[in-house]
Amino acid sequence: MGRLLLCGKEAQHPYVVEDLDLRIRSAEELCYYIYHNVALLPDGFFDERLLRFLEEELEMKETAEKIRRFCHSESDEDNTLYMLLSENGFYRPEEMEEFRARLAMRRRRNGPEKTKDRGDALVFQERYRSALRAFRSLKDRQGDARITQDFYVSVLNSMADCYGCLGEFDKAYECLVMVYEETRSMEILKKMYEVCNLSDIAFPDCYANRIPSETMRRWERSFQTKVAVAEQRAQENPVMECFLHDPEKAREELCAFADAEKEKYRKMLE
Repeated sequence: MGRLLLCGKEAQHPYVVEDLDLRIRSAEELCYYIYHNVALLPDGFFDERLLRFLEEELEMKETAEKIRRFCHSESDEDNTLYMLLSENGFYRPEEMEEFRARLAMRRRRNGPEKTKDRGDALVFQERYRSALRAFRSLKDRQGDARITQDFYVSVLNSMADCYGCLGEFDKAYECLVMVYEETRSMEILKKMYEVCNLSDIAFPDCYANRIPSETMRRWERSFQTKVAVAEQRAQENPVMECFLHDPEKAREELCAFADAEKEKYRKMLE
């Protein structure tokens, strides 16, 4: 199997990982994806779509048949993942042991925890829309006994961060309000204040009245410092400047910037 993985066969029709918009064309790329994205691997990862990819595109029929015979449970799947990577020979023994530990940790996580881990991993990849789908599925399952108050709050916090990165400050604010009502945290109140300053939302008096005047002055100074730093970076980097505008205009300017850069690259090759 090791020689098969290292044969260099490239698929004509790639295996697509939709959440990451990733196209895998070789066994080496598949192993790299598995090793670095344990939290993103769904239950039943070795489904028929993947097995057909191994059989038809990579000509790894023996490997696919071995998986069909032996991969019938979660622990079987972990062993199969470990086998696939270890026989590839791409990773050092200490890396494989670290990979085994991550698999064992994932197996100890319950369903909601796995979904949260998946969302967090997507945030790390800057796939905020996909991450939000994972987080929203947890937000809608408040009746699940496994979802504690602290866990629910962490989901809302993560959703607020995603919406903020997307420039959807009204939705970020809604999530933060729910977090604050659960926690009464001054740190969350500060986030709410900053989100309001970044948008057209008026910071409500009912919350402003809970903030000591000296604290509010400190928050104002801190926010103005952040704005000044952002503006300085924008002057140094045209891409950063786009993010100072509303989301729709930001998308237009980023597309225009990308087109201009591609045109410069094309001319370089002429």
